[in-house]
Amino acid sequence: MKEKGGLPEGGFHFLMRKVNNSDSIPSKDLSEYLPNGFVLAIEVDSFRMRSWVLSSQNLLRGESTSLMRSDVEEEATPFPTAGVKKWREVIAELVEKYSLEGKLDAIGITLSGVVSYAGDKLERAFEFCPVAGNAEWMAGLRESFSCSVSLVNVADAAMMGASRLGLSPSLGAVGLLTIGNALDLSVHRNGQRWCSDWKQPQLGSVRTGDGSYRELLNRERLVGGNLDHGFKEVFSEEAYQEKRVNYLRQLAQVILSGTSLYGLQEILLGGDLADAVSEIGFALEEQVVEQMQLDGCNLEVLPKVKVLEEGSRLSLLGAALLAVGNLMAEHLKFSKPYDQLKTERAYNPKAQLQDLSAKELVALINQAEVEAGEQLKKSSAVIGELASIIAEAIRKGGRLIYLGAGSSGRIAALDAVEIPVTYGVTEDKVATLVAGGLADAAIEIESAYEEDASSVPDLLGLNLTRKDVVVGISASGNAYYVQSGLGYAKSIGAETALIQVNEEVDAYSFCDRVIAMHTGNEVVGGSTRMKAGTATKKILNMLTTTAMILLGKVEGSYMIDLVCTNQKGEDRAGMILHELYGISRKETSELLKKHNNRLQDVVNEVRKRVSGKPL
Repeated sequence: MKEKGGLPEGGFHFLMRKVNNSDSIPSKDLSEYLPNGFVLAIEVDSFRMRSWVLSSQNLLRGESTSLMRSDVEEEATPFPTAGVKKWREVIAELVEKYSLEGKLDAIGITLSGVVSYAGDKLERAFEFCPVAGNAEWMAGLRESFSCSVSLVNVADAAMMGASRLGLSPSLGAVGLLTIGNALDLSVHRNGQRWCSDWKQPQLGSVRTGDGSYRELLNRERLVGGNLDHGFKEVFSEEAYQEKRVNYLRQLAQVILSGTSLYGLQEILLGGDLADAVSEIGFALEEQVVEQMQLDGCNLEVLPKVKVLEEGSRLSLLGAALLAVGNLMAEHLKFSKPYDQLKTERAYNPKAQLQDLSAKELVALINQAEVEAGEQLKKSSAVIGELASIIAEAIRKGGRLIYLGAGSSGRIAALDAVEIPVTYGVTEDKVATLVAGGLADAAIEIESAYEEDASSVPDLLGLNLTRKDVVVGISASGNAYYVQSGLGYAKSIGAETALIQVNEEVDAYSFCDRVIAMHTGNEVVGGSTRMKAGTATKKILNMLTTTAMILLGKVEGSYMIDLVCTNQKGEDRAGMILHELYGISRKETSELLKKHNNRLQDVVNEVRKRVSGKPL
């Protein structure tokens, strides 16, 4: 197989889609740790296997998404029921076919079913695949091929691919359905993956009198015994007219159920079904909307339906993106022994806390907090530097993205959720990724080793670019959920920072800068929800408040871009306008009503009035 332009060639045609021009080449010198080989992406179901090869550097740099695709042949594969030996043999054949010996950086595998939150095994298979249920299977593949191996659900992979290509909206609740021999759903809310109890949404398991949704939309059931036919024939040949109408009715019902269950505003359709209808030009979107209207559902607003013409290719792209992202995260990982961490040591190792009175305990805790607050002054310069970087990033269309596990993630989420209403920025400008997923993140107890999982899938869902700033929070600095996301962000050229207790370093291999909390040992050894938690909230307050002031969201000492969503907000706006411009409460109400409760618009009008410029 020959090479051309850094990619293998021969028997392939290319699908090219340009990613944001501003993301083309990172400004930082990443050459010392960027891989220069290829990623092998594999998609498997009960009917066939697809394999694609992608350039590792293209995936990371975002120059373009180049998918090398062989002529798609749907042929029987023993993969779903095969053992470890057969998997190794087939992958070895692919390595030889694509001339990847010595050039393989990572393997990404996508399957139907519930993939563990850590992405190391298939917890529940809709297509029977026993070997994938054992984490040792992936460890064996890593050893056999000396590369990183990642596993991801087919719909989650498709959502990652769709996000990278700008096909999934950054705001709102969006579901992506992959439909073929199985049915899988990925749900994102404001760009963040939604899962309940760390599990894949189970829309396909909903049962009706005629079978589960997965069975009703199954390709093989649709064509019956004629396995030479598929979706293309069903949606184009007259002989399938009755089946086609019935299928559309069932698809509309599945979409309506997903909309109701997960509060979705838009449904994206991918997989083999999207491939087929895109190729033959069948107006699936219009037909499905018509069926939903005929059903007379009681939804106030029907969901938008969009067929992704990239179809099943998106799953392979997502698997490849995840594989190379995890590769970089693993490569840049750094871990310090816990017996060397100040966070695990006690403030006073000889203290007998159980013997102290409540008053004495409170005094001791307060004393420790006061001392920690004084020490935090040492980080003022680096906090100010990062705040300036955040402001400039947002000004240029980028975002601030927090990463955290446990209390760190929850504290970050509190900061992020307050910014839009307080300073008038859109909800997607400050986001928080919390280990364990979006659902119930504020109250769920950490119990699934989510801190040890990679955050790369979550960042891919947000379509992280080099314009963004990623701030990780980990008191010990050891949380892999934080390290992995920072490492991936750094590898694509985004600005990165870690907030941790220790002050011995200015940067790590996985991030550009470190903000030290200087909180030292905790009153209760290892309980970093105390001094470290307080310092975290302080640092985040400093970062975002400073950034918002630099962005012009404050005049004098008052907020001027808050959104008045309730009476408290209106009262606050009235007080601000009176203090700044002497505006009466009555006039404030009239101006707010005129400008849809946006204080910034009111301020702009008043400024023109004060300056004597025409309104």
